[in-house]
Amino acid sequence: MKQQFWLLIVTILIFQSAKGQEMWGISNSNFAGQMGLYLNPSSIAHVPYKREFHLVSADVFADNNYVYLRPFSGVFRKTITGENIPDNRILDYYNPKYKRAYIGGHLSGPAVIFARNRYSWGAHLSWRSANSAANVPYHLAKFLYEGFSYSPQHNINYTAGPWRAAASGWFEVGGTYARVLSAVNESPENKNLWKAGVTATAAFGSYAIFADSKSLDYEVVSSNLLTVNNWDIEYGHTVPNDREEIFSEMFKIKGLGFRTSFGLTYTNNYNRAAYDCYLSADNFEKYKYKIGFSLLDFGFYNNTADGTKLLNLANQSADIPGIDTLKFLSWFYMDTLLSNRFLSRPYASILKRKFSIYTPAATSIQFEFCYKPRWYLNATFIHPVSFNSRVPRRPAQLSITPRYETRRLELAMPVTLFEFRNPSIGFAIRRGIFVIGSDRILTFTGLMKSTGFDLFFGIKWQDCGRHFKKGRKKNGLCPI
Repeated sequence: MKQQFWLLIVTILIFQSAKGQEMWGISNSNFAGQMGLYLNPSSIAHVPYKREFHLVSADVFADNNYVYLRPFSGVFRKTITGENIPDNRILDYYNPKYKRAYIGGHLSGPAVIFARNRYSWGAHLSWRSANSAANVPYHLAKFLYEGFSYSPQHNINYTAGPWRAAASGWFEVGGTYARVLSAVNESPENKNLWKAGVTATAAFGSYAIFADSKSLDYEVVSSNLLTVNNWDIEYGHTVPNDREEIFSEMFKIKGLGFRTSFGLTYTNNYNRAAYDCYLSADNFEKYKYKIGFSLLDFGFYNNTADGTKLLNLANQSADIPGIDTLKFLSWFYMDTLLSNRFLSRPYASILKRKFSIYTPAATSIQFEFCYKPRWYLNATFIHPVSFNSRVPRRPAQLSITPRYETRRLELAMPVTLFEFRNPSIGFAIRRGIFVIGSDRILTFTGLMKSTGFDLFFGIKWQDCGRHFKKGRKKNGLCPI
C-alpha cells in the first residue's frame, strides 16, 4: 500500500491534476539571466553581460511533512535499476498535525536576453507545473497511506475543517522588460541605482485540478464500509474521462490565460568597472549591497476543453460500501460514483463544464551584501499569496546563501528554511555555459531521512554582444 501511496501522490499531483522550489544556488546570481527571472524580473537590468542565449533549463522539486524515507534506503539507485523500495524503508509521521505536500517544476526552452546601458529585454518559452495540498487532516492522510483497512482508526468519528489541494500545469510564451529608473551617473556623488522589471506571458493551460473541502465528518466502520455523515466539497478537473488517455493528453492545450511578475531593486554604491566584460572586473566589488522586492506569478487560465468539469457536493451524506477495494479507474468513474452515492444521480454533482485556476502567486524580498570582490551573502524571503482555493500554494521559504562568483565560475551553498522549519543545505556550480545544483544536496547522499528532493540544471551562453571579437578572447573578454 505504501508503494501505491507514492504512486497516487505523483499521479494525481503531476500527471492528472507546489513552481515549488526556487533554485537558490543560481537565482540570485549576477549571471543568473533567464534562471533569475522567476525570482525578480528586474534582475536582467544593468548586468555584466550584453546578451544571453538560453538553450534549456529545468527544475524538479517535491516535499511533504507526512511520508519520509529512512536513511540508506538507496532510493536513487533503486529508481534507476527499477527496484521497489521495501515498505519498511518508507515511514510516516503519524501525529495529530495537518499534513501538506508540494510538487513542482519547470522546463524552459529557448530564451534570449539583450541588455543595454539603461534597459534590457528578453523572451522565453517554457512549461511549468505547480501542485500543492495543505491542511490535510492526519487521519485522512493515514487512510490514504495505509488503506481503509487500517483497523486502529475504525469506529472513530472524525471531523475535519477546511483543507484544499490544487494543481496546475501550463505552457507560457512571454517577455520581460527591465529598466534603470535612476540616472546612471558615473560621478562619485551618485553611485546608487533603482531598477524595475516586469514579465508578462500568455499562459496555455495543459492540466488543472483542485479540491476545496470546507468540512468533513466521517467514520470508517469496517474495512469495507465508509460512512460520511457530512461532506461539503467543491472540486474540478480538466483531465480526460478515460484513464488511458491521460498521458497522451497531458501536454495538449485546455485553457488560456496570462501570468505576470513585477520586480524592483535598489543597488547601493555600484561600481561600473566591475560590470565590464574583462576578467579583471572580477577584482572589483560590484556594489556594497542591494535590496529587491517582487510580486511573482499573479495570473490564471480559463479551462474550457472537453472533459472539464466543476463539481459540488454541498453538505451531503452517504454510505460507501466496498471502500477497501475501490480503485481509481478514471475521473469519469470517480465523478459518477460520488454523484450516485451522495445525490442519487450520475451527473447531479456537475455545476459547470468550465472553471479557472490560478498560478502560484507569491511575494519576495531579497537582500544581498558584497563582503569583498567575488564574495556575496544573500538572504531571500518568499511567502505565498493564497487568495483563492484554486491557487497552488507556493511554499514559504527563507534562504541564506553564501556565494563565490566570477565571470567564468560560480559556487553557492544555500541554507533554506522550508515553511520556516526543516533546514536544508544545497550546492550549485556554474562553470562556463553549464549550471547544475540542488537545494537539498544531502538527499542524494542517502545519509539522512528524506521528505523530498530537488534538482536543477541549465545550459546558457552569455557574451558582450557586437563588441566581442574572437581574437580578443585571450584578453579575458566574454563569452563566459
